[in-house]
Amino acid sequence: METLRESLKPGDGFLVTSRENVQYLSGFTGTAGTVLITPDRAVFLTDFRYLTQSEEQVTGMERKIYARQMEALEETVKSCKISRLRFEANSVFYGSYEQLQETLKDVVLEPTKDVVEEFRHRKDDEEMDVIRQAVALAARAWEETLTGTLEGSTEREVAIDLEFRLKRAGSEAAPFDFIVASGPRGALPHGVASDRKILRGELVTFDFGACVGGYFSDLTRTVALGELVGEMRVIYDTVLEANRAGIESVRPGAKAGEVDAAARSIIEKAGYGDRFGHGTGHGLGMEIHENLRIAKGQERELLPGMVLTVEPGVYIPDLGGVRIEDMVRVTENGVEVLTADISKEWTVLK
Repeated sequence: METLRESLKPGDGFLVTSRENVQYLSGFTGTAGTVLITPDRAVFLTDFRYLTQSEEQVTGMERKIYARQMEALEETVKSCKISRLRFEANSVFYGSYEQLQETLKDVVLEPTKDVVEEFRHRKDDEEMDVIRQAVALAARAWEETLTGTLEGSTEREVAIDLEFRLKRAGSEAAPFDFIVASGPRGALPHGVASDRKILRGELVTFDFGACVGGYFSDLTRTVALGELVGEMRVIYDTVLEANRAGIESVRPGAKAGEVDAAARSIIEKAGYGDRFGHGTGHGLGMEIHENLRIAKGQERELLPGMVLTVEPGVYIPDLGGVRIEDMVRVTENGVEVLTADISKEWTVLK
């Protein structure tokens, strides 16, 4: 937060309204919290419902409990002598912007993007600890799920079972609607679990994760239910090679587009380039998709502390698909694979 303060001039204020950014700066996990930062003050505002919770969670900031949010914000802005207020354009709806205009008539409002998000890119040791816990929970639930009965169960039933196992193990929430895509539905990159029954002789793709301390894990594995031969096995080996090539290209100073190119080139050489239509990965942390895109032409430079996914895939309509996704951390000298203990070798379930 000190670096953020240093970017502000006298008379400036920065209004933080994104839930993730409020939590990142203050520690508050409730649903109604706002942070106002000036060069020499940091004020947390919330309503009476969160009086006790904010007292327990918010540190290093003044706390203000309000009955009417805009009145409290107006009073705080005046007491801080703010003449220019920067706000988060991506989290302030137009109706809220109109309220700000009406309430703060003498204040210049300036929309900003990705200010706090830039600080969030590089995870510290404390953040990495909870991310690793989220990976460990996902790994445990995944192993338990594979011991259950897949054949004859619907994709939705298996997804519910996986989510139950995750929450029982300690996951705070499901990061997204889990993907369980079997047989021809594996050709859907976002094939959220359906009522289709899983059959022997098919591939099944699982995309899932856990949440610990507000931080997410996200991984994808594709397994075979019974022996498969032919093209789908070739596709699996191709995607696995692409996944490994993408991971090997991750290092400090590499560009996001270079990671995408490393994975994509393997798939293109195998003749499946037109069947890999999404990016190779994304940043993640307090959001499942943070604003780091691992995609073609992306010039963003990777820095130590960044956490991202590498998830190439191939999707053949009416036949099926394969995606393999790992989470990695950029280190000072290279890359750490956070999901290294979760096997991605060709797996045939009996």
